[in-house]
Amino acid sequence: MAPLNYVLQANLILLILVLAYSGLVGRTTRFRLNRVVLWLLVLAAISLPIARWPQVQPEPIRRAVSRTADVLREPLQAVTPTQPPVFFRFPDEKSYPASFNPTPQPNWGTLAWWAYGLFTLGLALRLIRRLIRLRVLIETGTWTPYPDFTLVQAPVDDPFSFGRFVVLDQHRYSACQLEQILRHERAHVSQNHTADVLLAELVTLAFPLNPAAYRYRQLVRQNLEYLADETVLAEGVDARAYQYSLLQVSLGTTASALPSRFNEPSLADRIRMMLRPRSGTWSWARYWGLAGVLGVVVLVLSLRELDSTPLLTPPPANAPDCPEMNWLAFTFNADKEEWSGRLIFRDGRTRGKLPNINVIGLTNNHLTVTEEYRYNTDVFINCQPASLADLSRIESEFIDELYVYEQAPYSERSADKPWRIVVQTSPRAIFPNPTRNQFLTFLQAATISPNPLGKQDSFSMNDVLEATFFHRKNVLVERTQNEHLKLYDDLVAHTDVLINGLPASAKEVQAIHVREVDKLYTAERHFALWFRPDSPAKRFVLSIETSPRRAKRDSSYYVFSPFYSGDF
Repeated sequence: MAPLNYVLQANLILLILVLAYSGLVGRTTRFRLNRVVLWLLVLAAISLPIARWPQVQPEPIRRAVSRTADVLREPLQAVTPTQPPVFFRFPDEKSYPASFNPTPQPNWGTLAWWAYGLFTLGLALRLIRRLIRLRVLIETGTWTPYPDFTLVQAPVDDPFSFGRFVVLDQHRYSACQLEQILRHERAHVSQNHTADVLLAELVTLAFPLNPAAYRYRQLVRQNLEYLADETVLAEGVDARAYQYSLLQVSLGTTASALPSRFNEPSLADRIRMMLRPRSGTWSWARYWGLAGVLGVVVLVLSLRELDSTPLLTPPPANAPDCPEMNWLAFTFNADKEEWSGRLIFRDGRTRGKLPNINVIGLTNNHLTVTEEYRYNTDVFINCQPASLADLSRIESEFIDELYVYEQAPYSERSADKPWRIVVQTSPRAIFPNPTRNQFLTFLQAATISPNPLGKQDSFSMNDVLEATFFHRKNVLVERTQNEHLKLYDDLVAHTDVLINGLPASAKEVQAIHVREVDKLYTAERHFALWFRPDSPAKRFVLSIETSPRRAKRDSSYYVFSPFYSGDF
């Protein structure tokens, strides 16, 4: 899974679960259960985005929920090439750089990750500093050992506990108050509440931009105080005297710090919770409601919109070896047809090099046969003949294997359609990897370009005239009415121009007379250079070599050629 998708999904899950906890069970008095539930919320937010779930939901529910689950889908990312070509070599034996110092564009995705990382690092350093200051405070205080904890005498405004230490200033409290404070802090120590406090701090580090993380930290501390108060009252302490001690200690205190403090959360909430009747049997319905919210989250995460058409259902593991596809052989079959594999993708990678063809591609994350091959291609899905419409329902996440076959030119018998596409689908979405992403990016580029791996051509002046007469865009330019060259309007933004080896603009091309062309070279770059999200290169390169004097066509050309316009 892409890191960005994981972060977004985990933040969304945490937000949903924290809101559900606050609204459903946050005010119940089952504090020990709530402590466990709060731990499970974090575990769910971290693990659910990377968990793989079986497809168990009924078809109507799956179709209904899938329309709301697009935000959780894995988007297809364009791949960045690992070893892009550096030079183009034209037939004149001259080499030109693959890019011509394009204006650098800021990579906003990378900048956002850097900002996110620096912000998280700042919070982590702040937490470390607070822990160091806390350790120094404890080490410099006066220690008094007790059976369940160690009392540290230190000049602090209000008492708190951290680990097995209880830190307070004994001179600020009466004997009665001191006894109740120690009872309260001993409950924190004996129940190891420091682990919960540290967990809540780590959650704010993992989700620093999510307000639900800070609400989660508040809920954890709140529940720990409720739990400690419950423990003190269960020991037989008078509730009114205890609440009065809370009121006295809370006066003149400072803002809350990292450890568990005697006077947090708000005094009104703690007293209100002490007076609240214990949650009865009906309170379990609230927990079932929270479990239902978690179930909906799991359902959405496990959902992948698969069409119910049998053609898109993979064959069982013990199915026969596809008798409907006996033509798929590398030796002559009974019909005297032989097929060669032009594109083979299986086991998450392509076998051999990617071909420079565009028979099949991806449009809006669905497979499609390109327009040029729509009427001479047969389709097989999961060993069964299928239509182009069936193929267009397959999404990229469910492509397990993909093959493109072409009938060999030496076959004794010609097939009705010389191209065949074979697709094997997966019942569950397949998690991407760099190799798979590169293949899917190739399919996307194939829907745009007939030569996704790039192509180079050279043209003479006569070739340019002929190509522009028939409006063949492979020459990248057209002839204007005044016999000059001009880049096609839709290619201007996608073409780097060289005139006699020097970078030039599209406007400078219009200054070249067609008879000044000595040689014209065009190149389409590899898809990994121009079909990429960060600082893509331009798709085409146009190099024009001019002659110092206007070239003349031979007499046979301008006498017999239909492209002769009588200009000389």
